[in-house]
Amino acid sequence: MIKYHQKYLSGPTQRLNVLLGLLSLSLLFSGIEFEQLFASHPVIEIGSQVSRTGWFGLREDGGPIQYNRELSSLSRAIQLGCIDRVVEGDLISVQYTYLGCQMQKGKLEARAMIALDIPLNLNEVSVDDLTRVSGIGVQRARQIVSGRPWHSIDSLNKIKGVGPKTVHRFKRFLTTLPPRLLWSKNRRDEHTLEVSR
Repeated sequence: MIKYHQKYLSGPTQRLNVLLGLLSLSLLFSGIEFEQLFASHPVIEIGSQVSRTGWFGLREDGGPIQYNRELSSLSRAIQLGCIDRVVEGDLISVQYTYLGCQMQKGKLEARAMIALDIPLNLNEVSVDDLTRVSGIGVQRARQIVSGRPWHSIDSLNKIKGVGPKTVHRFKRFLTTLPPRLLWSKNRRDEHTLEVSR
């Protein structure tokens, strides 16, 4: 990890500039242009199946996690039949063997999801993960967890000290909707893809 002298990280603007610089460097080395990172979510095709771009993690053969937006990085595993469904925020571990491949699926860590602008589900997230959202401390996170189930983000204003402005700020980081479907080999899921655009 790169260490910076404390005087260069004294304010939020300086920290943001350093983070944007590191992000653009990592994107440069991964082949993603900075404009592509913030582009809309176009619909693409893999084989005959319709899909969308969205963030997910991929670990191949025990290597490091690669954060991807394009499902083309999964084309080998999809062709081998290892993957049946991908939703935004998935962490997919694929181990290739001479007979095909084996796949394990999990979720990205909350800090990665927040950094990639994937909202956390209010009805599933832990207290510890909620505290990673700006403006949510341990006490407020416990109130959110104890108030489950939440049917919308707007209902968070029932919590003492959470007003409309705070709720509006949380909408970027939190959701009550299921994760966005990116790809499925099951044709019945195509309706879900069309609805979630």
